[in-house]
Amino acid sequence: MELQFVAQENARRNQDRYLLAIETVLKSTYMDDSIDSVENDEEGVELYRRLKASWGAANMQARKWISNSPEVMEKIPAEERATEIVIDSGQDPITKTGISWNSTKDEFTVTASPVSPGFQTTKRNILRKIATIFDPLGFVCPYVVVVKILLQELWMRGYGWDDEVQDEIANKIEGWFEHF
Repeated sequence: MELQFVAQENARRNQDRYLLAIETVLKSTYMDDSIDSVENDEEGVELYRRLKASWGAANMQARKWISNSPEVMEKIPAEERATEIVIDSGQDPITKTGISWNSTKDEFTVTASPVSPGFQTTKRNILRKIATIFDPLGFVCPYVVVVKILLQELWMRGYGWDDEVQDEIANKIEGWFEHF
């Protein structure tokens, strides 16, 4: 939390000098990772320059830059780009922010591991599995709410935390897990 406080305090102290960067630091930065969007390549390059200068004013170095714009990426020195980029191998640049972002295709992916073969359909296990889905931007929220409603139904039917669910709701929940 100290890092986040320092970043925000630095932003406030330099708000007159780095206005474009300050909004990103205050509204789109968690710890030392910033995720923001701009209208065009010129704004992307300018945001990079202002953020770099703003972080520099606090004697901090901004690195791991990534953009879906090749024009913006060519303005960023190679040593400052995200290490996940392997340009020569033909792989698309991908970075993790709790979810995966393929910057070439500009696609986000939320991944979840399948349930294990011996998975017991209990309220405890269902909730534990739901809690592994990290979706800070809410992309799969409409999908996850379905299983949460089914979990709520288990509460209304009086199932205990470790009672195995063996009625039609179990089939719906297992089907949900298969499709996620």
